[in-house]
Amino acid sequence: MITIESPVTNVLAIRLSGTVEKSDIETMEKAFQDKLDTDDRFGLVADMTDWTDITGDAFAEDAKFEFGLLGKLNRFPRIALVSDKKFPQAVMKVLDPLIPAVELRVFPATERDQAIEFASEFDEIGALPKHGATVLDTGNPKLLGFEIEGVLSNEDMERVIEPLQHAYESDQKIDLFVRWTNYRGVHPSIFVNPSFISMKLSSISHIRRYAVVGAPVWIKNLAGTIGSALPIDMRLFDSDEEDEAWTWLRS
Repeated sequence: MITIESPVTNVLAIRLSGTVEKSDIETMEKAFQDKLDTDDRFGLVADMTDWTDITGDAFAEDAKFEFGLLGKLNRFPRIALVSDKKFPQAVMKVLDPLIPAVELRVFPATERDQAIEFASEFDEIGALPKHGATVLDTGNPKLLGFEIEGVLSNEDMERVIEPLQHAYESDQKIDLFVRWTNYRGVHPSIFVNPSFISMKLSSISHIRRYAVVGAPVWIKNLAGTIGSALPIDMRLFDSDEEDEAWTWLRS
């Protein structure tokens, strides 16, 4: 069951209990849409304290609904989960660096009021830092380089995609260098950018060597997990090993 509440005017609160069914997700969808129609931005609170299960069709409906919200996450400046369970904390830890436009926090069941207060105080959050992606001059059309700094926006991604797509038009493989500097995450609209998805798929067959320099720990862990499954020679370098990265790519 899902119960919709509005404890304060700029917060939408959702309380899950027992088994969540598809009709509950549909009720939640309507509540979200109604709030989106009337508020530019609002905080979210999801109380999962008494939630025990979800049906298969409800899970599918919820996944479709949440995917549709990816491009609108900047309208939810703060999201609070209320739960004593371990997995919400693990999920938040993974999501937090990915979506800097949203501040995420988990509260225990005894601190539901604090969760609502946190979600309502989003005016304290400043504007996202404007850095993004810079195309580096490598002097070699077969070697592309980029620097990722701060928050990566949809416009930054288009700046990265253009030279990659041009390089992919050739039958020859390219080498790729990416330097990460003070990375703060990506704007959620990137995840629904069809050019981004197409570029990721195309890169698998067009990249020979891929050097990643100064990446955050979670990106290193992700690259280490999936790197061995890809037909790309990928290596991770610390920030002070950039010269070694360039030497490896040019060898």
